[in-house]
Amino acid sequence: MKTNQLLVLIFLSLGMFPTLHAQSDSAKNSLVEGANALQFQFEGLSLNGFDGGLLSWKHQYSTLEALRVGISLNAQHSNIKFERGRIGQTPVSRANISIRALKQYYLVPKNSINFYYSYGLLVSLDHYKNNEYSSSYYYSDTWAIGPVGNVGVEWFFHNSMSLSGEYIGVGKLTYKIYDEDIYRRTKTFSYGISYESVKLGLSVYY
Repeated sequence: MKTNQLLVLIFLSLGMFPTLHAQSDSAKNSLVEGANALQFQFEGLSLNGFDGGLLSWKHQYSTLEALRVGISLNAQHSNIKFERGRIGQTPVSRANISIRALKQYYLVPKNSINFYYSYGLLVSLDHYKNNEYSSSYYYSDTWAIGPVGNVGVEWFFHNSMSLSGEYIGVGKLTYKIYDEDIYRRTKTFSYGISYESVKLGLSVYY
């Protein structure tokens, strides 16, 4: 997503929520007990549309503590050229869904700029399919579950709207089933720690 697309998203959100929670002009943020927020996150400024973004709902238990639940969807379909000198193309498709639930804690939630950290659980499913031949194919299904932790900063440019950036680490226990062809199936278990790209986000509180 280019910078101008991000600005358009902000202005659209301002127009969609003209009657947000009535707050005094002196309020610096919406980190108050009982507040809710919708948040959309994406990686950097190069996201193609909203594909692969993370949509979350957040509820403030207090000024210091919140619960955040998010879902991410990603689907891709493309054609790639055959290898080893064969002529033609083969369709390749991939789909991913992940759900994460996090407890979020703010360090000093009294200003327009607030630092926070969060931790919780992530569950995901990734499906891949490569129709290389009409009678055979390669596919894999990968299930993953594990802890996730974030550190980030949130800037309230309006008392009920904010921009954020956060860095995410994930530990995953992975179970993968894959076929090299229709006659051979393999199952594997693995565990690893990975780090996602910095995610930028826009939140609207109500």
